[in-house]
Amino acid sequence: MGGAIGFTLREENGKEHRMCRWTNMMPWAVDHIGIALKDPIHVHDVVRGWYEMLEDYKKGRKQKSPMAWCYCPYAGLRPVEYGLVVVDLQQNWILDMNDYHRMGQMSGVCLVNELEATSITGSATTLGAGKKLGTKAFKTPDDIDNDCKRFLDFHKAGRVKYALDPGFSTRPIELPHFKTLGEMAKYIRLKDHRYYQYLLDFLPIRVKTFSKCKLGFEALRECVVKELGFKLSPQEEKAWKEYGERFDD
Repeated sequence: MGGAIGFTLREENGKEHRMCRWTNMMPWAVDHIGIALKDPIHVHDVVRGWYEMLEDYKKGRKQKSPMAWCYCPYAGLRPVEYGLVVVDLQQNWILDMNDYHRMGQMSGVCLVNELEATSITGSATTLGAGKKLGTKAFKTPDDIDNDCKRFLDFHKAGRVKYALDPGFSTRPIELPHFKTLGEMAKYIRLKDHRYYQYLLDFLPIRVKTFSKCKLGFEALRECVVKELGFKLSPQEEKAWKEYGERFDD
């Protein structure tokens, strides 16, 4: 199901978008070749929905955007419910503290689910009886449910070369070069590979993950304010303080 998460994106030109978004759209928003390439079209696509929702919220259009009341009241550079993700395209950092999805990695389970799905509509992956998508999953629309499409985009750019097998070792596993989509699908579907976490290369952007605990929370705030130089408003300072209280003994 997911829920609300703080999400701030700073463009290369310094323009900031301080949002609260739905967790389920975050893998598409962040783990996307458009972020690695700093593509202004993808950035626009990511923030457009926020400003449309915010406009409806300000004008009281509840019928048009009923979910706006779940997110817009919590706008700002602040952790919300599931946590906070900061994408800084100016200083080349992705800061990640959340317990929904680990940024910079793609789940083998999710990829297999799409390869074995009967359809992917852009908002749902359908499993069950019927012809499996197989390699057609790599050609799904660029929308929320499109892990295979995004995996292929990173592979074409030479930006997915390693995986982790969390059940056995923290040492990265070098991936073979896939000559065809069939080879790629076969590798991903192998029983021993289903639980791999595929590592996405965003360089020169780096990904820094913070544990969702007191130490991780404090380290994230230090990084946001002192290392990246973001200025917090009094309302945001209050929100950080209140969120941090959940980690107090």
